Amino acid sequence: METEADLSNDAGLFEEPEDFRPPPPKPRQYVVQRVEPFGTLNIELVGHHSLWAHELWNAGVVMGRYCDENPALCKNKNTLELGAAAAVPSLVAALQGASQVVITDYPEDDLIAAIQKNVDMNIPEDIKPRVHSLGYLWGSDVAPLLAPLPEGQLFDVIFLSDLVFNHGQHEKMLQTCMRCLAADGLALCFFTHHRPWKEAEDMNFITLAAAAPFSLRVERLPDVIMPVMFPNDPGSAEVRATVKRFVFRR
Repeated sequence: METEADLSNDAGLFEEPEDFRPPPPKPRQYVVQRVEPFGTLNIELVGHHSLWAHELWNAGVVMGRYCDENPALCKNKNTLELGAAAAVPSLVAALQGASQVVITDYPEDDLIAAIQKNVDMNIPEDIKPRVHSLGYLWGSDVAPLLAPLPEGQLFDVIFLSDLVFNHGQHEKMLQTCMRCLAADGLALCFFTHHRPWKEAEDMNFITLAAAAPFSLRVERLPDVIMPVMFPNDPGSAEVRATVKRFVFRR
């Protein structure tokens, strides 16, 4: 029979070698070209995430460019981004003079830390107090989102970038928008059908937004063609390269 001393000597048998598990993927680095003459954004994302927060999504880049092309959209306005990941539209909004910029993603420390790092890398010190990064679950209490705003104010602009693929969350996303959007505000909803066979399910978000109880006015902007993000994926490359752009208003 083994003694306690024997068991103590064998304890190392149950320790994993240092190289037993692969190291976590390294953070991903990107450089985003803004509209001239505004230069670039340096973006760092988590190495991998089940919610695809490790990707720099075309729709976010296109939305950031839209904000640069229309600087009055965000200047002196309160902006909110849901499911931000790289947070390109929010970074541009801050640099274009937004009053308060609230950036949110799934409430997981790594995701929020990545957003904050991108804020730190791209936003000047005098603007940073107006930029807020926090975790948020769609459809939940919006009080934390509104906390940075002056009392009684809501958001003038809401950014929804490549979020409609999450079909089970459409209603919750719209509920948050309705609770946060100012009477004269707008929401930008840009996305790509990365799974072309799911186009109808993606587009149901637009149908839902226009129908009661949300009853938002929907405007479609011209599509933008971008390089395909996942060249080896199935489905039409043309569809997977297209960023659809919608604007919602009350």
